[in-house]
Amino acid sequence: MVQVIQTKDVSFNQLIEQFNLQRADDENFFREWQDNLPELNELEKENLEEIKAEYQHLSRYPILEPVVKMVILSPLLRLAGFYQPPFYIASEEEVEISSEDEGTIIRGRIDILVFNPLFWVLVI
Repeated sequence: MVQVIQTKDVSFNQLIEQFNLQRADDENFFREWQDNLPELNELEKENLEEIKAEYQHLSRYPILEPVVKMVILSPLLRLAGFYQPPFYIASEEEVEISSEDEGTIIRGRIDILVFNPLFWVLVI
């Protein structure tokens, strides 16, 4: 029997236990996402380290979605330049995303969508 869970009802701890997820702090994790990128300046590196530290501190307990958007997503989108042309932002799009693993389906909605006609970044 397939179990369906809404993303709003799932914690990271549940995902870790049920799907054996592990935090990867290795800087070479997803190496293919890091090649041929522009060099970050010291201020950008400091900002990223600060966002990471804030996330690690706050994630010890369940974090409500508005806090995640305010503390983590907004600064990352700003640093990436996604609030400037040619990009646009949509929020809470009525698009359902689902993932199935071993008889469990996890469903959620797109919380933030950054786009231009040829490029999309989404956050669930």
